[in-house]
Amino acid sequence: SGAQLPHAGLALGPRAKKWLVHGRIGAGDVVALYGEPGVGKSVLATDLALGVATGAPWFGRKVGKGAVLYFALERLSVTERRFAVLQRDLNLEAVPIALSNSGLDLASNGVDADKIIAAAKTLTTEIGHPLRLIVLDTLSRAIAGQDENSASAISRVAANLSKIAWETGATVLVLHHSAKATGELRGSSALLGAIDCAIRLRRLRQYHVAAIEKSNDTAEGVEFVFSLKAVEIAFDRDTGEPETTVVVVPMEASGISNSSHRISARAENMLGVIQEMATAEGANRRDVLAAGRDRGHFSRNKNSSSEQLRQ
Repeated sequence: SGAQLPHAGLALGPRAKKWLVHGRIGAGDVVALYGEPGVGKSVLATDLALGVATGAPWFGRKVGKGAVLYFALERLSVTERRFAVLQRDLNLEAVPIALSNSGLDLASNGVDADKIIAAAKTLTTEIGHPLRLIVLDTLSRAIAGQDENSASAISRVAANLSKIAWETGATVLVLHHSAKATGELRGSSALLGAIDCAIRLRRLRQYHVAAIEKSNDTAEGVEFVFSLKAVEIAFDRDTGEPETTVVVVPMEASGISNSSHRISARAENMLGVIQEMATAEGANRRDVLAAGRDRGHFSRNKNSSSEQLRQ
């Protein structure tokens, strides 16, 4: 006879989804925030981290309050200054956020994943708050120089991220770059296939738009729109100029599905394609739409590119 599978007495009724950001980012999910360099990924991640640590609404949405473990693997000092400014401006005495720049390798094996899990449990005990969010800033610094295009390496990364989320119960937010040619997640598609939620960040004129491109439990196309504001950290007596950093300023009514805004973003992107191809002999409507698809300016759904432009 065949092997008997264990039976845990699972309740088959529906269970309410648990959220980090209600209705938008799930608790215990693996989430990728990606975009081109310098678009504001770290700024948005620190803003979310502070919202979680304080329990303050994020883009008008209720947040699961708790501790944050933030791996600032690229610019620890910049991240420290940004948190310090936010803490100062909000008159906060202390927030349950732990920063680290310890080197990580999540692409080789599960050793560093186990270290993160152990650190998370220690942090929860020491701070006395449940751990809600783990940030890895950035993925490229958490794979010890291994090939992002390797499906096997990225599959190991994805497995480790899922393990961390499962063992800690925290949402794991991974910051990553987008591919220049398409605007999609850079590297192997194994990452996109394994994560629960993908949020693409891009610039639109004077604003920054973070759009949910993939999600298991919420509507795709939801956008968080914000601008960046320079704030003074301190006055540098040597240079005679202030030291500054930037913080997030959410647009009113952001964090909702805004089809008219998506149209303006797509239209602006396609206008750039048209301008680039204007001098190309024989470039027609079909060529322009194909170029737009190649650059990721259209959603991956059943509607054709032409239909999406008309929506």
